[in-house]
Amino acid sequence: MRTTIIFFSMILTSLLFAQKYEFEDSLRVTDGIVQDTIVFGTNYNGTDGYDSGLDLYAPPKPPSGFDARFTWDGEDYRKDIRLAGSESERVSHEYVVQYQASADGEAIKLYWNKDYLKSLGGSFKIISEHDQADTVDMTLVDSLDTASHWDYEDELRILYESPIPSSIKKYPNIIVESYFLMDIFPNPFNPITNIKLDVKKACKIKIDLFTNDGKYLKTLKNEYYIPGVYNLKLNRNNLSSGIYFIRSSAKKYIITKKIVLIK
Repeated sequence: MRTTIIFFSMILTSLLFAQKYEFEDSLRVTDGIVQDTIVFGTNYNGTDGYDSGLDLYAPPKPPSGFDARFTWDGEDYRKDIRLAGSESERVSHEYVVQYQASADGEAIKLYWNKDYLKSLGGSFKIISEHDQADTVDMTLVDSLDTASHWDYEDELRILYESPIPSSIKKYPNIIVESYFLMDIFPNPFNPITNIKLDVKKACKIKIDLFTNDGKYLKTLKNEYYIPGVYNLKLNRNNLSSGIYFIRSSAKKYIITKKIVLIK
């Protein structure tokens, strides 16, 4: 009997962790006349690219009329599923949402399930490239009216950070929040792309470059940073066209992002 209880307890624990790190949420997009629902989330089998059985491609974008989609690295999705975090690694993903209203439609409005997102324990924020003050915490509100946010007229970005792993929580003096955020633009790029670091806590950050198959190429930076915003440049020198990954790490906090070099 004791063995049976332990066994079912282990199953329940694993299911809870899976629900915590893997998720799917619907984003309802409407112009007051037409509406559509697109989906974003994470899965242990997900990647930044297309994953059969997880992602759904969007049809070609119409030149006019209502439309809503996720877009990433030149590909458009109705369902965009990325790699999930885990009990040993925290991940960060950026979901880019593009939309346009129909001819008679009003300004686009977006709706989501804030209570569900809050229950996941991670961070879900709509961020602006131009105005850092215009950030929306998706766990506190359940909608956004683009008429009230000029920077989100036809596009917005959802920044997701998975929950802090319990292995990290054992050392609260090491990390109590994100050490830094990372953005890379332009992407795809040629000849230069910018690696933007928004450092929240003083720390040593190591930035490594890897090939598409995970082979280490070189360390771009390995320095101590104080809180602030930094912009690093990556030149295409000695790099062939293709897909690469940039991994930035500070202690146990890791962000990995895919970049594409086009020549």
